[in-house]
Amino acid sequence: RKGYRQHIKFLKTGEDRLNREERTEQLVKQFTEYIQIPSESGEERLFADKMKEELQSLGFIVREDKAFEVTGGNAGNVIGFRKGELHKEPIFLSAHMDTVKPGKEIKPVIENGQITSAGDTILAADDKAGVTAILGGIRELLEEGKPLPDIEVLFSVSEEVGLMGSREVDTEQVRSKIGFVMDSSGPTGNIIVKAPYRKKFDFVVKGKKAHAGTEPENGISAIQGAAAMIAKMKLGRIDEDTTSNVGLIQGGTAINIVPDQTVFEAEARSLKSEKLKQQVEHMIQTAEETAKEYAVSVEIEEKEFMPGVDMAENAESVLLAEEAMRKIGITPNWTSSGGGSDAAIYGSKGLDCVNLGVGYRNPHTTAETISVAELVRAVDLVKSILLTYGER
Repeated sequence: RKGYRQHIKFLKTGEDRLNREERTEQLVKQFTEYIQIPSESGEERLFADKMKEELQSLGFIVREDKAFEVTGGNAGNVIGFRKGELHKEPIFLSAHMDTVKPGKEIKPVIENGQITSAGDTILAADDKAGVTAILGGIRELLEEGKPLPDIEVLFSVSEEVGLMGSREVDTEQVRSKIGFVMDSSGPTGNIIVKAPYRKKFDFVVKGKKAHAGTEPENGISAIQGAAAMIAKMKLGRIDEDTTSNVGLIQGGTAINIVPDQTVFEAEARSLKSEKLKQQVEHMIQTAEETAKEYAVSVEIEEKEFMPGVDMAENAESVLLAEEAMRKIGITPNWTSSGGGSDAAIYGSKGLDCVNLGVGYRNPHTTAETISVAELVRAVDLVKSILLTYGER
């Protein structure tokens, strides 16, 4: 009898291992298929069509909005709703469909449990790991026959170029009040409770045109004035919460003409709104004072580029994420992010949502990577969130 029990235990262990291997293989196949469908910002059409097809296969009613009219892209946000078996308020899950460049002709390489690109493109785990986690988690729960709450899925466009797609989501039509954005680098278990407030600036510096070889003294160089402004600004790491950068500059028409106009674009971001305000005032004041010194004029257009995130400790989304993580052996880690996500936009529109880590690393670079183990953990987390919410 003892030998029989040991034999049954051995068979079950072998069967479990086989199931895990088959499941992992399926998730990796799903992920690598997604990353090979190009979807650079503004060119999400093929991937949006794939997402509509996938959601419909899982029983979702799917619609696509007209965000492309604002983003200038070729696809809108894809929004799906599935009526569940549990009588509860709906819950939403979100990820973005677009990628940064270079995101075409991605060739996945799997070695020693790590998934990378061949090295000449990004991997697109940002954010197709989030997409895989959402669709993979829902698919597995359905296959397991688990009763689920009503689920909404929000797949946004043009996230990487200023959270443009999520800004166009009509939250009046979103039935859920609580949700999760699966879109942060770092380990599965990271809960992004703080993310920066961000401002964008366009500085238009104007001088006076003149021939650089025959009458330079009659000109006023807009490039020289702009360069002096940039040199005097505090840029880079300002403090532990605040950064600033000048990223684009354009001016002049020929090397023998004193340039009469130069435009440079900058940003400032901080985890604390008061510190952002101080940095903004510094940059504007520096530009205006330097303009007088160099006899140029400067026009400054200031834009709020991204609302910040400052989650309350008792936010329902944060508490639910923590509970779901602990149930599957993941230690929750409250952390901050220097980047933006759709969670900031949805939060500013009154939805209780938090951004979660899904395991990828080195995003926006050709060294981007995600481990197979982290991909599986991200799927497990989505499953645990839905089951935990359903049990409440």
